Amino acid sequence: CSIQHTRKGSIKIIIRIRKIGLKDFKNVENGTISLPCAQKELDEDMESEIIGIYGQNGSGKTAVVEAMHMLRLILSGNPLPENSGDYIHQAAESAELSFEFDVQLHQETCAVYYQAQLERYGSSSANISKEKLSCRIYPVPVRGVSDDPEAPVAPPAAPVAAKKETIIEFDAKEKGYAFRPLKNLKRLNHKSPENNVDLLVSKKMSQKNRTSFIFSDDTCEILRNAYDFADYRDIIFGLRHYAHSKLFIIQHGNGYQDSPLALREPSVVPAEMYESMKKASEQINAVLSAIIPGLETDIKNYGSQLGADGSRGIRIETVSRRQGLEIPMRYESDGIKKIISILSSMIKMYNDPSVCLVVDELDSGIFEYLLGELLEILAENARGQLIFTSHNLRPLEKLSTDSLIFTTTNPKNRYYRFSGKNGRESLRGRYYRCISLGGQRENLYEQTDHFEISRAFRTAGRMTDES
Repeated sequence: CSIQHTRKGSIKIIIRIRKIGLKDFKNVENGTISLPCAQKELDEDMESEIIGIYGQNGSGKTAVVEAMHMLRLILSGNPLPENSGDYIHQAAESAELSFEFDVQLHQETCAVYYQAQLERYGSSSANISKEKLSCRIYPVPVRGVSDDPEAPVAPPAAPVAAKKETIIEFDAKEKGYAFRPLKNLKRLNHKSPENNVDLLVSKKMSQKNRTSFIFSDDTCEILRNAYDFADYRDIIFGLRHYAHSKLFIIQHGNGYQDSPLALREPSVVPAEMYESMKKASEQINAVLSAIIPGLETDIKNYGSQLGADGSRGIRIETVSRRQGLEIPMRYESDGIKKIISILSSMIKMYNDPSVCLVVDELDSGIFEYLLGELLEILAENARGQLIFTSHNLRPLEKLSTDSLIFTTTNPKNRYYRFSGKNGRESLRGRYYRCISLGGQRENLYEQTDHFEISRAFRTAGRMTDES
């Protein structure tokens, strides 16, 4: 569903995520995270936006990463995981994910809103039972023009207020109509009445395949030639492109599957993939050698070989090279592999304002001083967005209060920013004090008892002795 070939030609688009909402998702009954919005005007020279999420174990940090992973699957038209029902809160039959984006498309700036309801069925599966895509479109402000070339350029006018409009509202249980509002359905069908049947088929197939109706391949194929629906269609195609090419999710414990390099065992890959991996290795090396002096990666070519499916490819292995020695990457430390696995996406995030990189446990295996330096550089010079979870508190010394979210013990209000400022106290010290003494509107830590933990260890030891 390419956004490159439309009636208006190639689409110039910038997308930034603004808000993430979770309801009855995992252990989050309700929680909202807003990004800092450091610069609201969308352009190629935007400043970076960073959100670090902190909190005790099991308090909803990873839920944000998994919600973003769900978003990527939904927007790209891919099916939900087979165990997606396990993401729904145990006390609920459905969960709701909501997202808000700023989008610059053609000559318009839009606020785009997307909601998806995941409804449980069977033992552990879920479908997208409801979806709603809305937008609020503003004309791009036009700067003043003067006949005097030395006259100062007038600032842009304030955005004209625009009404929020529903593009598509989908309900899997509604009979007779593929979606609402009906005026948009009629607008889509009036020149091609057969679209109505095709949309109803797409509706059924989306339920069968556990995909979004709005962003499914079938619906996008119908929209491809819907020129009377072009503005709305381009928003949908733009979000699909964003999910495919601009949204990167690095989940902890996935075996570095998100890396463009093969960091585990040797493998057989097509020749074109080998060439792309060589280019990715060169790009990564440009930054890696600056982060860890003397360290480089390389892709070893062991020659032609048949793959598991019978196709011919190249047997390759990723190695690290330092001081003239080559070591298979699978034998490197987890910290080295973690850095290499995220560097390609981080380079994109550094240079592209539309890229959003989401990393679970960014600090895992990374020296804390290096972690702090990387975040400081990204905060000062990058253009894209970074959302990460961490247990290491070094970033609290490098990032502003607006860039930090803390989980609470209240499942109905899971995510919290510190209120007020205290110039005499570091954010790290303030967090420790709030954990120990409270003082915020929400409790940030479920207190443990030092002596109770010690007694529990002794009790457990006696159990072992008795057995």
